[in-house]
Amino acid sequence: MLIIKQLYKKFFFSFFSLLAILFFTEAYFSYTNPYRLMPTAAESNRNAARRYAWSEYLNFTKKRDKKLLVFIGNSQIFGNEMKDEKDIYFSQLKEKFRQIDSTYELQNWSVSGLRTSDMELLSIMAGVKKADVVVFPIISGTIDFMHEIRLDFPNTDINLFVARSDFRKPLKNTLLYQSINREDFIKYWLTYHSATIRYRTHLYHEMAKYTPDYDEIFWFGKPMRTERNYQIAENKDFRNKYNKNPNARDLSIAFEERQKIFENFHKLLEKRLKPLGTKVIFVWIPVSTEKVSKKNVDYNRIFVAKAEKQIRQAGWTSLYFTESVPPEYFLTRGHFTKEGHQYFSQIIFDALRKELINK
Repeated sequence: MLIIKQLYKKFFFSFFSLLAILFFTEAYFSYTNPYRLMPTAAESNRNAARRYAWSEYLNFTKKRDKKLLVFIGNSQIFGNEMKDEKDIYFSQLKEKFRQIDSTYELQNWSVSGLRTSDMELLSIMAGVKKADVVVFPIISGTIDFMHEIRLDFPNTDINLFVARSDFRKPLKNTLLYQSINREDFIKYWLTYHSATIRYRTHLYHEMAKYTPDYDEIFWFGKPMRTERNYQIAENKDFRNKYNKNPNARDLSIAFEERQKIFENFHKLLEKRLKPLGTKVIFVWIPVSTEKVSKKNVDYNRIFVAKAEKQIRQAGWTSLYFTESVPPEYFLTRGHFTKEGHQYFSQIIFDALRKELINK
């Protein structure tokens, strides 16, 4: 009997000691962790000052007297190349709207390197937040048939939306749901709720700095699960061919795959946002016609023409601006100069004003 009592005391002592250690560890990392639900500006390609698509900054309550207008775009509207946020065309667009119609609240949820999985998760968030209008400023290349690789990015927080309780039901109605297994759900839930576990993101980033493949680690997401490694290798090979030889046959295959992905994504988007009365606008953003091959631009036109039929059948809007900005306004094939941001801000403002205000 004495032995049982001693074991009983040892068990409870060990149990409560473990709880105390876990409590103080979590408290410590909650205070010191550079990652709360996201990377900081110094540790990510995203700028903390702008706070785009970061889950804790999306925990807001929609104002009753405002119409929520959300932009879910790629690096062009993210504008990381501009030191001053005021020089990004979204900021200028926001100011133009403020001057003519203060009932609209514009928010930029854009992500550098936006892919289909980001669009899916952020469109669910738009539904949860009851957005009145969702604008997708994207290019056909955003529709990526390798969209599940984004779920393994160490430098992103959007995959942690999977752990939100208000995402459980709509998440089942997504393209990427089939890519998420029980292990993923457990991992995202723990990461979302525990500062201690989120600290690993900081460690991954620090370790990546000392590897020769630092860029590769960011773009292709490590550590990777073994069964996905071959997909990453295939995707990397495809991207190399795509970048080095834009006239290769892979281009036509890629656009065919993207067309299928877009069709499925759009069907699910209709089921998700139409019942809420949300208006959706697809903006096919400008690219430099000097830096992008003619064949690429031609395939893009075909892609958009097919996509537009589906968009208009849903009663939504498609705006084609791919060739609307002169080449001298580009830093790269898809990123604007300061003057380019200013130039396009007027183009998109005129189009959205006509679509949302002057109708």
